[in-house]
Amino acid sequence: MITSCTHPHDRPHDRPIAPFRVADRLRQIAEVMHRAALILVLCASPSSYTTSCRREAARQICLAALRPLVAFTLLWTLVSLVLIRIVMVTAQSYGLSAFALEMVIRVLVVELIPLFAALAIGLRPSADPTAATHATAWLGNAWRESVVARSVAAATAVMALATISGAITLLTAYLNAFGFSLWGLGDFTRSVGQVFNLATTLGFLGKTVLFSLTVGMLPPALAMVRRADTAASGRRVSDLAAMLLLLVMIETIALSAQYV
Repeated sequence: MITSCTHPHDRPHDRPIAPFRVADRLRQIAEVMHRAALILVLCASPSSYTTSCRREAARQICLAALRPLVAFTLLWTLVSLVLIRIVMVTAQSYGLSAFALEMVIRVLVVELIPLFAALAIGLRPSADPTAATHATAWLGNAWRESVVARSVAAATAVMALATISGAITLLTAYLNAFGFSLWGLGDFTRSVGQVFNLATTLGFLGKTVLFSLTVGMLPPALAMVRRADTAASGRRVSDLAAMLLLLVMIETIALSAQYV
């Protein structure tokens, strides 16, 4: 009885060669960027905002911003209170109390708040656009209105949380430094003005806008190019990892441009 034998080098490879995998990954990244640009154009186009789209956008903004607002605000207030107190006490013990307030404003308000607001909106359970799993749905008007509403709502929620948390952090810092009296308002305003110069203000606004666009445009763009044979849990984890990576890259670039 003759048995056929196949040489190991003649067996077909189940996995693609490394250069082809890199090329496929680059193609997917380019496709995601292309889809995100299309979604951005749709969100910036006035013709996208029909009556039903405006109604859906208002509903999505309430879901995205108002639901996590109380919990995020309370949690961030507690965290900022603890961090501000630690910084103030440590600075006083080393004789650096004159720089403590500026350091608190620069670290918490300028650097941490936009990132934490983007993570709070991007990592929430309802952030996954399940309606965007089929590429053919891109041609549907109802799907377009849903994507525009979700993207605008997520971007608006990030900016709203960052603004409210920044105001609460400034109020908490003032109360820790000067108490409930108004005599320190001039010194506090001077410290805030020294931190928020033109370069810092532009960097803060630019970083917040980029975080908002990432949270708003990236999930539907990833959903449009994801593979149909990927499990739902695997898609969710990979999408969150991609969003987190992009947010960290934006934060790193902003820090390098600001301080290096």
